[in-house]
Amino acid sequence: ALRLYRGGIRVDGIRKLTLYGHRSVCGGVQGSPQAFAPASQEAADHSTPYVMAMALLHGRLTSREYEGAPWERSEVKALMSKIKLVREAQRDRALDKKKILGVRLAAQLADGRVEEVVVHQPKGHPDAPLSDAELLEKMTSLLDGVASADTARRLLDLCNHLSTPQDVNALVEACRAG
Repeated sequence: ALRLYRGGIRVDGIRKLTLYGHRSVCGGVQGSPQAFAPASQEAADHSTPYVMAMALLHGRLTSREYEGAPWERSEVKALMSKIKLVREAQRDRALDKKKILGVRLAAQLADGRVEEVVVHQPKGHPDAPLSDAELLEKMTSLLDGVASADTARRLLDLCNHLSTPQDVNALVEACRAG
């Protein structure tokens, strides 16, 4: 969903979204009927339709997308109603045999076009690692309001240079100082 957003696709131009995936995104709690109408932050956090909707509405999925019960907003509900989850046996097998978490997302647009995004492994997986810039952006977002503005950079620098027990001690101290 983030790739669609970054590619210029906006909610008002989407007619239907179909996510083809494995049981961990299209089945269980994440793909249950309740996932299309989360009633709490925890339910929203475990809802594939909700996280897709927020990514398409805001171009991000951070802790801010859970503030103020946005799952109750009409535009979020409307977008979630356009989402269909399709569990595919071959994706379940790939998950079981090769630990592949990939999905395919097809967006039918109002102008008749179909845009597709295929993700082999999600960003942050060892097979698709975050760059330092992406990791710094994520750390900064997660630490917003919790630690000083330079903490994320300091922690990343320390992590990139871990090689001795003293380096680990410095990292632990930096986390305490926040």
